[in-house]
Amino acid sequence: VPFYLRSTILGYNQRSYKPPAIDAFNIAATPAPTPTAMAMNQPSSQSTQALRRGPVVIDLAHFNRLNPSSFQPLQAALAAQGIGSRFWLSKVDIGKLTGYLDFPDQSDALAEQLTDASGLIVISPFFLWSKAEIALVEKFVANGGRLLLISDPDVQGDAAIVTNMLAEPFGVVFNDDYLYDTVANDENYTHFFQKTFTNQASSLTGSKIVFYGGRSISGAVAAQVRSAPTTLSSLRTGQSGFTTVGIGGQSANQTSGRVLALSDYDVLAEPYVARYDNRRILQFTADFLAGGQPEDTLANFPAYLGKTVALVVDSADGVNADLLSQGAQLQQ
Repeated sequence: VPFYLRSTILGYNQRSYKPPAIDAFNIAATPAPTPTAMAMNQPSSQSTQALRRGPVVIDLAHFNRLNPSSFQPLQAALAAQGIGSRFWLSKVDIGKLTGYLDFPDQSDALAEQLTDASGLIVISPFFLWSKAEIALVEKFVANGGRLLLISDPDVQGDAAIVTNMLAEPFGVVFNDDYLYDTVANDENYTHFFQKTFTNQASSLTGSKIVFYGGRSISGAVAAQVRSAPTTLSSLRTGQSGFTTVGIGGQSANQTSGRVLALSDYDVLAEPYVARYDNRRILQFTADFLAGGQPEDTLANFPAYLGKTVALVVDSADGVNADLLSQGAQLQQ
């Protein structure tokens, strides 16, 4: 009926289109004045500035089921302290794997990632870390780098035993439980409040911080945050005041105080980071990672150098073509 009305009675299909009259376009006309461009103030010498700390590497190479965009709050907190971040992605084709245990070693790629890094973040890995990869992380932390470990039971594919393979050399053990509170919670039993803040986290005393799904932490760790007395464990019955944030590391491998263990990742991500005082625990985490500064040793050459490098060749022999060739290779 509408089609019959438009075509037969109103004759829409018989009408011709007449474009409106438009003035000729003048490409030289400027409708609004534009400001005159001015050169930005540049420092007189870049080489006199302090060297920037290396980026924090975020592990996604073990097929962690995490959305990269969820790291934005933590990345912003690190950037405010002049520290960048970099995602480590895997080149492994999991479609060609015949089994879970066939995941290959990625130590060569990890070594390249850690060359100029100041920190490493590992959250709920799906595939196992190899012995060579774990050894590289131990060496990295012993050299001054910082390590953030999180095993969150809410992350798809998370298993505490997988994270513990990397955590145990640093004295950290994530228990295979989940914490809940039926008395005081944020509208869900597994959204439990933190109660006690000690040691380096003592500045958070009085804060109202909620974890949105977490597990308890054991091992040779210095407890930083403990859950409320009403919070219970699905596995560790008859106990309360569980460690949910701890600082680990072993004197045996020279990593003491350089490993931060958390039992919840959601508290660092949107929208949970905006609840109550949760942004304070985000800042605490960023401050810990920002404290990493690998030692500038010969093993780190030339990653710790700036963009401008002066090469001085000391030789008792005369300058000849061979010496210039060697110097050119080093300079390159």
